[in-house]
Amino acid sequence: MIGLNEMIMALKRLKGEAACGPDLIHNLILQEGIVPKAWKSANITMISKKSCPTQAPSNYRPISITSCLGKLIARFMISWKNILC
Repeated sequence: MIGLNEMIMALKRLKGEAACGPDLIHNLILQEGIVPKAWKSANITMISKKSCPTQAPSNYRPISITSCLGKLIARFMISWKNILC
């Protein structure tokens, strides 16, 4: 298993000017904490509240569905920023 220290050291060794790979994640995103706009956007879906009739619109609540990769990288960046700063 790769630990947090190994990941931090690997990030420090990345070349910022290197081209992004097939995943389209540029090294600067990882090094500088810049999150692509697409990772910040969400699809809003309405979910019915439990034990409420589904006929009334007020018995629904919105949830935001965001990028799983975006959430994962954002959590890593928060951890790395707290450790590196």
